[in-house]
Amino acid sequence: LAPGTVSNETVETLRNAGITVFALGTPATVEGVAETTTLTGRLVGECEGARATNAWMRANVDEVRTAVAGEPRPRALSLLGGGFTVGSGTFVHDVMRTAGLSNVAADAELTGYQRISPEVVRERDPEWLLRTPGVPVPDEPAYRETTAVRANQTVTVDANWLNQPAPRSIVRAVRTVALAVHPAAAADAAYVPRDAAGTPTATAEPTTTPTTTPASTTAADSPGFGVLAAAVSLAATLLAVRGRRRL
Repeated sequence: LAPGTVSNETVETLRNAGITVFALGTPATVEGVAETTTLTGRLVGECEGARATNAWMRANVDEVRTAVAGEPRPRALSLLGGGFTVGSGTFVHDVMRTAGLSNVAADAELTGYQRISPEVVRERDPEWLLRTPGVPVPDEPAYRETTAVRANQTVTVDANWLNQPAPRSIVRAVRTVALAVHPAAAADAAYVPRDAAGTPTATAEPTTTPTTTPASTTAADSPGFGVLAAAVSLAATLLAVRGRRRL
């Protein structure tokens, strides 16, 4: 299983060794993760496990989304290090929106993973900053002047949750952010255990299909993400579901 960060050279090396390689791409939304989960389930022979995983993810996302629906959406900025942030069309952007935040980078018409200028930070004045351990808040005037820094409103999220587009990552990241930003409202969002989520009976079909040659979009100066780890984690989750059913 080759996510979008795997280079063409690596894919060709594996294929030349006689290994079949499927390109999964990089999901940019919660539903994109569900589609990738469904596709992965088909590839590893775990369609039922994929359906159960998606049902669990959607049940928990719906709990949070409903709980924060009537809350104001504070301005927020996700910090990736090196001046990078996330705009629209990204997994983290969808996590932010689902948790009840407004992404100032997307509002400034940034897409994907880009550097954000101090001028835009100052102009947009984020009220909350999202970061992972090891990513500091830049010690620059534009950041020190933000409402987020002055009010000490920073949410630190495990990098395995925020940077890896997979079902478990979504559930944990969305709940963590929502509880920090909307504590009273998000407290009403019940956590749905896997065995209580239910499994749809219909066979879910992905809207994406494997491609033969995935293109790597990772540059030397781009932020690092755990997409490969997410694919491995996703496959492990599906196999764990299979193991529990056999017990």
